[in-house]
Amino acid sequence: MFHDFIQRGDSEHNGDLHAHLPARALDETVATRLDALDDRLRHEGVTALSLCPGKDTATSFRSLGEHLITPFESREVVDAFVGALESLVEATLTHFPGNIFWDHDYIASQLLRCAKAYDGDAVHYLESWGAVASEVYALFGKQSPICFQYTHDFLYGYDSTRWEPPETLPSGEQQDFSLSFLLSIRAQGTMMVELIEQGHPAMPVIPEGSFRNSYPFVRDPEQETMLMPLLAQHGLIPLEGWSFQAERTPGYPYRALRNRLALAQGLARDDA
Repeated sequence: MFHDFIQRGDSEHNGDLHAHLPARALDETVATRLDALDDRLRHEGVTALSLCPGKDTATSFRSLGEHLITPFESREVVDAFVGALESLVEATLTHFPGNIFWDHDYIASQLLRCAKAYDGDAVHYLESWGAVASEVYALFGKQSPICFQYTHDFLYGYDSTRWEPPETLPSGEQQDFSLSFLLSIRAQGTMMVELIEQGHPAMPVIPEGSFRNSYPFVRDPEQETMLMPLLAQHGLIPLEGWSFQAERTPGYPYRALRNRLALAQGLARDDA
């Protein structure tokens, strides 16, 4: 049925995605903090699934640290980096408690790259990034009038295809998950909340206990768990969040093809 879908190149679907970044021993305090993130997910009953074909669960935060943190980072930068990850996990559990897929490989590696490339204080950049990321999740999560159900569109780049940072920014800050990118999404979220409060027809108030779904297909957990891996198998994930070196193709119709595949699977919403 899906032979007519365009297959996106040979991505790093299988094998050791992090072979080019060998694991390193971590400082004991840093390792303890990262272990605590993995323990927190287990304590909350979260099975952190991965969209990487052939891989069941997402890379642990301990493993992310072992692959990304090098001896060349100062202790202050490492502490701020781990702090940003802690903020992201806490915000996810608070505002998206039903999140299913948890690949943080790309966002973590990109965060560290952006901080290192920042023309200023990397520690301040990382601290600011963690604070803004928490604000973004609060704006879009279950306690907000927007009330999206998952972080999937954010982590895997579908939001990136909608909200591009201004081209007037330095090239590094135009990248996905840069601080400027987060600020752009925060501004969009603030605007969306204002439209809801104003009663704008494009952003109606949703019934209590339900989630906002701007797509023409059902996104309940059962359907989401089926569709997202299928998109990954067809190469239709804009940013392969399970890879440290993911690349998104600008202008590619990821969202339209996602809709098409979902409808072909019989996932059309009755009210769409």
